[in-house]
Amino acid sequence: MAEGHISPESRFRMPSLFDFVGKTMGKHLLSKGEYSEDDLMDIAGDTEDYSLFSKFSPEAYVKHGESQLTKSLFGMPQDELTDADRVFDISREGDADIFNISTGPSGQEYQKVLNRNFHGKLSRHTDIYSSLLESGDTKGAEDFLSGSRKKFMFKNPDTGELSYKFSEGLLGDVYLNPKGEFSDYWNIGLDKGEELGYGKNLQRAIAAPFTKPPTIRGSVSMDASAVLGKQVVPETLDVKSFYGKLFEDQSKSTEDMLIDEMALKESIF
Repeated sequence: MAEGHISPESRFRMPSLFDFVGKTMGKHLLSKGEYSEDDLMDIAGDTEDYSLFSKFSPEAYVKHGESQLTKSLFGMPQDELTDADRVFDISREGDADIFNISTGPSGQEYQKVLNRNFHGKLSRHTDIYSSLLESGDTKGAEDFLSGSRKKFMFKNPDTGELSYKFSEGLLGDVYLNPKGEFSDYWNIGLDKGEELGYGKNLQRAIAAPFTKPPTIRGSVSMDASAVLGKQVVPETLDVKSFYGKLFEDQSKSTEDMLIDEMALKESIF
């Protein structure tokens, strides 16, 4: 693992003697009613807040998925869900809950949301980068790729590894490895660099030791045509290729990358 992170294993947790505190916190959080429009505006402008996304969404899969995650986080018993309603399949590794996206209808509906959120901005960046290359503007393409890296690439707070980051409702920030896989430690504790302060961060810091964060594992589809229903022009760089370039050696210029690609095509054909 790289530096600049706090590993899940190193985070302080209270002994099981205090499990009742976490359960009480969880019951209070889950029992809160629907948020008002004013609450929504406050939460939208406060990224430090821990609030339930399901309070704003009418989608059943959101409610079921967030309930599964929240109950695991606070050590509460899970509800009995049908295969159709279950968003995550849960297993155990040591003392931790491991969540994987269910193959049932609700799980696959959520998988589609993850795929769409991943492709949303990335597809547009792929098209722009491809257009610059096709026009022969390698310098412009190189500058655009550099700007895209600044927009999408961040250190994973749990591993310190450079990852592609996008956001969505249930998991919040999702950090992907070069293969498009993620392993999300779903905690409310402060990550490295976050200040304690006196507001929501303080509340998170107080609550975190009484929680048992689950880990959610999954991946996203790289096939833009399947996810977005768009036709991919053969000459156009696809999302998977552009995504890979975000992880490439950033000291290598786009012109060098083009030469490498041409050599690779010649070796194939």
